[in-house]
Amino acid sequence: MLRVAKACLQRVHLSTSHRHRVASDASAPERVNTRMFLAGYLVAYHSDKVFEQMGPLETALHEAAITVLAQFQLIIDAVSEQRYISEVSGALTKDFPTMLYTFLRRFQV
Repeated sequence: MLRVAKACLQRVHLSTSHRHRVASDASAPERVNTRMFLAGYLVAYHSDKVFEQMGPLETALHEAAITVLAQFQLIIDAVSEQRYISEVSGALTKDFPTMLYTFLRRFQV
């Protein structure tokens, strides 16, 4: 399961980074941690089981998790219909690398 999630996340991340010429830390493949990304599902949808209380750091992480997971789902749905990420609307994929990087950075904090 982790291997499949990693392959999918890396493909979306690299494709969107290259497509939109993201030349920053947000495009570095080694920055993408699949386990953190998957933990984002717990943070986004079961935060009461992850955090004892929601302070500013937890709230920022929760919001970033919801945003990046929703965008990832939209991209996956579009790829499922179109078959290739290059055929998916650029407006849909443009901000994904930055959203992912923001989430991962907030997770580390």
